Amino acid sequence: MNNRLKAVNFLKTPIDNSVTILELKNFWGKVCQLILNREKLFNYIWRNGTDEEIFAELVFCLLTPQSRAILCWSAVNTLVEKNMILKSTSKNISKVLNKIRFRNNKAKYVVEARNFFS
Repeated sequence: MNNRLKAVNFLKTPIDNSVTILELKNFWGKVCQLILNREKLFNYIWRNGTDEEIFAELVFCLLTPQSRAILCWSAVNTLVEKNMILKSTSKNISKVLNKIRFRNNKAKYVVEARNFFS
């Protein structure tokens, strides 16, 4: 397989995408600093953030499985801006999560987490 990595699914069936080691290293070089900066921000929020800021990070984590991170972060910001993240019902939160997969379940998880941590 020389210097190319083949992407495979769980059945070991080759997919059309293949990436060279050099391409992978170049990509890592571009995103590495972004990841490290985000990690620093998490640590800063954990040490210095308000309860709402820390909870917003948890909500983001609850929303992201099987959903696009950018849509989830947008939804978290909307919940914070509308003062819903610490007060609203799962039904109202679900309306804000309209572009998130499994929005009804995830809205319930947000409320359950809020009740657990408050």
